[in-house]
Amino acid sequence: MAHFHTPSHCPRGGAAWSSRTAAGLLLLILMPALAAAQSDALSLDAAIRLALQNNERALAADQRVAAADSRLTKARAFFMPTITLNGNYTRRPFEVPLTIGNQQVIVQAYNALSWSANFSMILFDAHSVPTLLGAGDDLSAERLNTADAKRKLAFEVGNAFLTTLSVDQVLQASQRRLEFAKQSLDAAKARYAGGLVSVNDVTRAELEYATAETGVVQGQGQVETTYLQLGFLLNAPPPSKLAVPDLLLSAVEEKKAAQEDLIAQAQTRRPLALVSQVILGDDLQSFHVNDGDFILVFHVHIQFSLSVTLGLLHRAADINRAGHRAILGINHRDAGRDVA
Repeated sequence: MAHFHTPSHCPRGGAAWSSRTAAGLLLLILMPALAAAQSDALSLDAAIRLALQNNERALAADQRVAAADSRLTKARAFFMPTITLNGNYTRRPFEVPLTIGNQQVIVQAYNALSWSANFSMILFDAHSVPTLLGAGDDLSAERLNTADAKRKLAFEVGNAFLTTLSVDQVLQASQRRLEFAKQSLDAAKARYAGGLVSVNDVTRAELEYATAETGVVQGQGQVETTYLQLGFLLNAPPPSKLAVPDLLLSAVEEKKAAQEDLIAQAQTRRPLALVSQVILGDDLQSFHVNDGDFILVFHVHIQFSLSVTLGLLHRAADINRAGHRAILGINHRDAGRDVA
């Protein structure tokens, strides 16, 4: 026997198809809005970058590195040459001429110009070598301290980020609990009005609703507090929404390394461990100087001077004197004093 569908089945199938079509169209309409909301949410990486750019501790650490670099430059400048230029111009109220035979010579002209140049350079000073090495080690240590300070700030921001995110999700759960308690209360009132339950059931539902409402109010206060604390670390206005870090959720499932391996990696990578190696290094031991030790200091000094007197009516220039001199010296330094 053959079976045929009656026309009465068509409206039901058409209604199901129309509902699925409407749901698909609604999803297509809401997808851009959901994507925009997700893009506006602050991610964990963006929060850490924002804190490293704006937080005062990170900025102060960078300035300490710059100060250590300046001290190293100052220590290097001790070995750099020194050039001094001096000039002198004199305008006299009168000139002094002198007649020799049939020729008149200006002994003292109206204008007189003189200048001198001094070049001085320390070739070697063992007393300043430890200072230079110490400034270099201080710069390396300060860079490692800065890296450690920024690492601690990043961990603090990450902890505040996860705390804020968890408190926010707890608030959402409290709001859903409040909605469920509201529905239960309405249902209890309806059953009580119909004489199906006693007043105790309504009271129990009201108590549950009040408890859920209290949880929502407390959750809102905690959310505002944690968002403010996160904004304080970021040195920026508190974000409106946080993005769930999927990377951390997937990292939980990864296999953890052995404790001994982690300790060995920390000893070679932690900035504080590297700082101790720099500070307690043996670089300065070979240049340690005791009181009473003699230290050689080699220096060179070159001096050049020139004096020019302008002739009558500025038509001639006579070089009165010119000279230069070079000095190579060797000093013995004893406890910071030049003794020879």
